[in-house]
Amino acid sequence: IEDDLGDFLEDGYLTRAQSAAIHAEVMALLSELRPDAVALVDAFGLDDYFLNSALGAADGDVYARCYDWVSAIIIIIIIIVTIISYIVNCFGLDDYFLNSALGGADGDVYARGSYS
Repeated sequence: IEDDLGDFLEDGYLTRAQSAAIHAEVMALLSELRPDAVALVDAFGLDDYFLNSALGAADGDVYARCYDWVSAIIIIIIIIVTIISYIVNCFGLDDYFLNSALGGADGDVYARGSYS
């Protein structure tokens, strides 16, 4: 119900007070459930691959996993920048086109009003 509170409110099935009471009850139930959350997830027997969580991995090595994820993202960004540079060089796109698309030589995107 909480996920669709807006629809219930809009259609007049709930009042604001009732929706606030539902939200408060959900928060209370989550607080009650929180101490047993890890045990409940473990009870389902889901493996680390399925959970895809740096914090919930069986080996408990959170920092190494987060570092690996960030390193992978940086590698992906470098690959994307390299591909864009290759395309710019291959097609002879001039600096004016790139600068106007990216906000100008000074890098001030907001001054041009494109993204305001």
